Amino acid sequence: MSLSRRMFLGGLAGAAALGVAPIVRMRTANANGFPRRLVVFFTPNGTIARDFFPTPGDDFALTPILEPLRQYKDKLLVLDGLDLESSYAGGGGPHQRALASLLTGYELIGQWAGGVSVDQHIAATVSKDRPFKSVELGVQVRFANTMSRMIYAAAGQPMPPQESPKLAFDAIFGQIAGQKDPLGVEKLRRQRKSLLDSVTSELAAIKRELGGQEREMLDTHLDAVRMMEKELTASGDPGGACKPPEINAVGVDPLSPQSYGDVGKQQLDIIHMALACDLTRVASLQWSHGESPVSFPWIGVNSGHHGLSHSGDTNVAGNTSLTKIMTWYAEQLAYFVGKLAATPEGNGSLLDNTVVMWCNDLGKGNNHSRRRVPFLLIGNAGGNLRTGRAIDFGGKPHNQLLASLCQVMGLEDTKTFGNPLFCPAPLTGLG
Repeated sequence: MSLSRRMFLGGLAGAAALGVAPIVRMRTANANGFPRRLVVFFTPNGTIARDFFPTPGDDFALTPILEPLRQYKDKLLVLDGLDLESSYAGGGGPHQRALASLLTGYELIGQWAGGVSVDQHIAATVSKDRPFKSVELGVQVRFANTMSRMIYAAAGQPMPPQESPKLAFDAIFGQIAGQKDPLGVEKLRRQRKSLLDSVTSELAAIKRELGGQEREMLDTHLDAVRMMEKELTASGDPGGACKPPEINAVGVDPLSPQSYGDVGKQQLDIIHMALACDLTRVASLQWSHGESPVSFPWIGVNSGHHGLSHSGDTNVAGNTSLTKIMTWYAEQLAYFVGKLAATPEGNGSLLDNTVVMWCNDLGKGNNHSRRRVPFLLIGNAGGNLRTGRAIDFGGKPHNQLLASLCQVMGLEDTKTFGNPLFCPAPLTGLG
């Protein structure tokens, strides 16, 4: 072998051609070697602030609504003091304004929001090479109007969620259900391992011709190759935990009031496995809509949610029911987070490389306030969030959170999101 120092320093000889340089760049962009995922979990009609928001701090006490998430307390980032400021611009009713603004950071322009929603903006980058750029599911969303749409492909282009688990399953898993290795994961692993064996032997041969500084540079590349090799043989490669979920669609009417909880769980199962199969890296679940009439007799709440949300501040029974409803939603969220946490990926879990954002269209239902809207982040997206804390931002526009979410998901150059009038800068203090 004849190898000049100029050739090595200029391009690490044949190593770059063998794919080592791209490996290092990938690891720089995503330090743990696994992709980041985003899930939006929406519930309507505001909250009871005293039962949702903890006292800010690094060791906060769980509130009644957040109690079902106790097992994952160290994965939580509870955000207080965020206002849907952009929803106060433009026209429309309060629920319409709120849903339009929630993920877009834009006011209503005519019937629809004036910009792309943050999940779709992120998906265009992180999911661009996946079979599905994003997955939008819903539970009894029912209507095709402003207060039933939170996802936007662009200004004036709402995206409807799929409300039927059966149809969602067929669309996402129909081509791979029942196959032993539906995504060719084992074949891909063998191909990658073979390539890495080749790269390692070639680099070892090159190293014998070098010395000093050049050897140190090459050792850095070899370390990257060894780390990649370790990750490929560990459980939980992207797609390695793929197994299409079982969906019981027999006799289940997705629009029946009695099926609300069952349909929601099936939709969450579908989202979980779509992420585990690496079919997409962005998903959302929308529970009902901005004036949700759903009642919850299985937890002793027989009145409709929207009517209850207008209970006066001194209506103890009404507010107790609202806390029960939000606590039930927290239980569904805990179910989903548990599935992510139980899915191995490298030395951690799928949850470790995901951020789940629980959001709401209102802060307080009885006056339609979009101030102090509840936001909860779960998971740290590969170490990009410092969780286990509660933070009060003191009334900042929620657009700043949307901009920060872009940065957390790898779009580091994002400085603003939505209407720039309501986004002077990303939030600080999340990482």
